[in-house]
Amino acid sequence: AGTSEALAVSLRQLAVNDATITVDNRQSDLTAALSGLDVALSGDFTQDRFTLGTHVKADEVSVRFAGIPYLDQVDVSLDTDVVADMRAKRFTVRDAKLQLNNLVLAFGGSAALGAENTALDLTFSTPSTDFGEILSLVPAIYARDFGQVVATGKMSVSGTVKGDYGPK
Repeated sequence: AGTSEALAVSLRQLAVNDATITVDNRQSDLTAALSGLDVALSGDFTQDRFTLGTHVKADEVSVRFAGIPYLDQVDVSLDTDVVADMRAKRFTVRDAKLQLNNLVLAFGGSAALGAENTALDLTFSTPSTDFGEILSLVPAIYARDFGQVVATGKMSVSGTVKGDYGPK
């Protein structure tokens, strides 16, 4: 008679290279397309609490909702470490940097998954940003007249997202 032992599998890194993803949700009139997508995740997924190193880069991201192009072929990257507490279903982001074309957004905070709601406690900010960096996000169909526009000046934005979010 043979003996059986539990099989333990350890995942320490996950990588996706040069992927293309398209979402077409006609019911909500939402389409999204990512191309040139590279994702690198690392961490000891066998632990209840671990740090998930995250790097995501996409050459072109387009999002259209209700006929309005919110992102049109935008170069996107995200670098952050996420502390994952799997028992508490709580994910904490520290020193995250999201870049959309030339616009950089820094954020941090946490999300905790509950039975019905998700508890969010997030902060975000832009370092001092040139107006030209913001204009880099304007979809081409609106920007055709911007070729002659001279944008000067700086601005910064900061905010928080805090509360329980769910069906109600």
